[in-house]
Amino acid sequence: DALPSQCLRNRGERDQYYAANTHPAIIDRQSYEAVQMLLRRRNENHMQHTIKTSPLGGRFICARCGGGFRRKESGGRPAFACMTHTQDRNACDMIPIPENEVYRAFLRLYSNLRDHPEVLDFQIKKLTEIRSRQMLWSPAVVELNREISDILSQSHALSLLNKQGMVDSDIFISKSNQLAEQLRNAKQQKERILQQEDRSILDSTEQLLETIEAGPEVLEAFDEELFCELIDKIIVESSTKIRFRLNNGMELPEHIERMVR
Repeated sequence: DALPSQCLRNRGERDQYYAANTHPAIIDRQSYEAVQMLLRRRNENHMQHTIKTSPLGGRFICARCGGGFRRKESGGRPAFACMTHTQDRNACDMIPIPENEVYRAFLRLYSNLRDHPEVLDFQIKKLTEIRSRQMLWSPAVVELNREISDILSQSHALSLLNKQGMVDSDIFISKSNQLAEQLRNAKQQKERILQQEDRSILDSTEQLLETIEAGPEVLEAFDEELFCELIDKIIVESSTKIRFRLNNGMELPEHIERMVR
């Protein structure tokens, strides 16, 4: 027999209403909220644990889509996968890269930098030259150079007048002291400006060179502390090529083995 119309499921044919507290809850509201909070904390702790257990976490950038990478297990091996690819393979075709291959690539990078310090030394020299040229044409420095030149000209003219006996000795001494004080102040201002010029890239490059020179001659195993002192980001170009971005912004390529599925 057909069911009465009032027993048929309402699939939108009639108005629907929500009636609160009409049935006893399986789990009371307080317990439900406590469970949800516990789950959120566990999830946060898991994410923090993942980041702490791998120094590579949060450093990857996909060169194809610009997205980040997430650590995962692939075929029983730890790997980093592009999050865009994980969510939609049609949006990005970058496949996961093995974690151990990135470690090996870093060891090769360190070895190359250790054996060829001229790579960073050359950049330091170029940055120094560029900075020197920029400072020479800094408006503030140009103005101070003009002021210093003017003070020196006045001092020279005053000396000539004194030699010719055309200026009173007391006036000569007073004016000379005044010009000497002006010259000292102008030179101090110029020095302060030169010291305040942005040299963050130059400083970080010098720091990188010092870190390399102070590091072990041969790095046989991955060193997390050394990695963090040298590397800012890892740009993944393909399944076989990555670029390490050093902390001074310099990027150096390294090849890796493709992940076997």
